[in-house]
Amino acid sequence: MRKVNTIENEKERNRIVEEGYKFIQKNHTHSVRAQQFINDVKDILK
Repeated sequence: MRKVNTIENEKERNRIVEEGYKFIQKNHTHSVRAQQFINDVKDILK
């Protein structure tokens, strides 16, 4: 059985969690998805 690496430093773990949360909040919104959809449709219609 493989040993799974974990981040033992709580401060570093919390920093990674916070950065991930910020990334999701910035890049996974309805407006971002709508713009991606619009761009995809435009590319198809070219």
